[in-house]
Amino acid sequence: MSAIDICPDCGRKVSGLDREVTFGFPDEVFALSDDERVRRVATFGKSFVTLDSDRFFLRVLLPVQLDIGREFRFGVWIEVSKHEYKRIWDLWDEPEYSTVSVEGVLANTVPPWADAIGGAPCMAAARNATDALYIESSTQPVLARVLTTPWAMHECEELISAVWGDPPPDPGESVVPLPREDLSK
Repeated sequence: MSAIDICPDCGRKVSGLDREVTFGFPDEVFALSDDERVRRVATFGKSFVTLDSDRFFLRVLLPVQLDIGREFRFGVWIEVSKHEYKRIWDLWDEPEYSTVSVEGVLANTVPPWADAIGGAPCMAAARNATDALYIESSTQPVLARVLTTPWAMHECEELISAVWGDPPPDPGESVVPLPREDLSK
């Protein structure tokens, strides 16, 4: 795994587990042709998407605890009701946003769990006033386990390597992410 790479979205230097796996759209939107997407999809910033003016999606974070005590986050989408979409939109830059929560349905099939969690009901909530919402819970058993059971770091590294195009780490090599303060150098 490369020691340091540049994030294609924000241009920051990132290393190892500090890299995200982010879905650009809900799966159903991503599957559309470019022409269909232009006609049927509206995006508002990086966190709000509508499909056919009657389906509503929010970008949220799916936090996964690793077996080394760190948290890895997937940038995913949930489908919500029109009412909840508008409520989150209205609170986005307000202090009340820090206390918001919303029910939705996971709109991405996330590797390595894929179809086992795609379409799962979930609850997302704000952890603070500035970050995206985080999926906090689910009544669907597999997603509930993903949220509560530590994931092996080597499996996470393999996924990151596949997504970012790095060669997988050598089995005897331990890849340790740089401390955040070292990433700015």
